[in-house]
Amino acid sequence: MAFFEQMSQKLSQTGRDAVRKTKDMTELMKLNNAIPEEQRKIEANYREIGKIYYENFADNPDLVFQNYIEKIRQSEAAILKMKSVIQQLKGTVSCPACGSEQPSGSAFCNNCGAKMPKPEIQMEHSLTEDGIACKACGAVMREGMAFCTNCGAKLEAESDT
Repeated sequence: MAFFEQMSQKLSQTGRDAVRKTKDMTELMKLNNAIPEEQRKIEANYREIGKIYYENFADNPDLVFQNYIEKIRQSEAAILKMKSVIQQLKGTVSCPACGSEQPSGSAFCNNCGAKMPKPEIQMEHSLTEDGIACKACGAVMREGMAFCTNCGAKLEAESDT
């Protein structure tokens, strides 16, 4: 009978050890998963500090930050240029009141109802390899055409002077 009692105690102890190790492993996994989350929080706070600094001191930065401020400004300018090209390709403009995209030539914003500015038609045209590019809309017309078939602007061939 002592044999079975010893065996029972050993099995109970082994079971308790297994439960303790399982709890320890679970706690270890929780801690290992929590560390990257805390690191993401730190990185988010670093970004927020940088953003606040940029918003408040970009016009008069410390010498150590001037290079970074200039890089940010260059990236912002590049983004604006890319967005402008995207809008031209899509045939849209941004509403000056709410910023939503509207079809080019719209009189009013279909989102907020604000009056849309009239598109400025430039009467300059340039000669390309394929013909004349309309400066008003960018469409390429073959040489000899008097008006753009896309927007109706008058086309004038450039003289070679």
